[in-house]
Amino acid sequence: GASLERARLEKIRLPAADLGGAILISANLEKADARRAYLDGANLRHANLSGANLQKVYAIETDFKSANLKGAKLQRADLDGADLRKASLNQTQMQNTFLLSADLRKADLRGVMLQGAHLRNAQLQASLFQEAEFDSDTSWSGANLSGSAAKNVDFTETPGIERHVEKIFGDATVRLPNGSRPSSQGWPKHWARENLDVDEFIELWQVWRGDLTNRNADPS
Repeated sequence: GASLERARLEKIRLPAADLGGAILISANLEKADARRAYLDGANLRHANLSGANLQKVYAIETDFKSANLKGAKLQRADLDGADLRKASLNQTQMQNTFLLSADLRKADLRGVMLQGAHLRNAQLQASLFQEAEFDSDTSWSGANLSGSAAKNVDFTETPGIERHVEKIFGDATVRLPNGSRPSSQGWPKHWARENLDVDEFIELWQVWRGDLTNRNADPS
């Protein structure tokens, strides 16, 4: 693929472009129009794709590690097997996006829109779901959410989230599908029972996550 490392391509129009295998490390593609582009196997590490239109792109096994995708449009994109570790997906529109076996560990998922998204077998460990949006069509089968956190999230219409609750951290701003509230016995024991400010929430989440890691590493 082409090498466009650190290229400045703001607002460029690339609809249906073939960029398979392209090297776009740290490239600036802010607000680019790349709808239906072919990005399979491309290297977009640390790239700036904020505000870009990436609807229906093919990005299978594409490297987006630490990329900035804030506010990008990724509806109906195919990101199966993509590397999105530590990527910023703040306010990213990912409705009906395919993320099968994608790696989203430590991703910033604040405000991400995942209605109808396919997250089967995705790696979501240590990710932050703050004000993220899901619905009854969001698919979680086989996903790993261990050590992640949820704040200001409504899970009431999200089937299958119950099996993940013990492995994530939350506070009183989260709504669960079983109707349990912070005052009820069904509330997760390790969750805060009050509405924490963000800084305190992050601090307590990190402490809990460290404890979780230690427990998982304990051979006994």
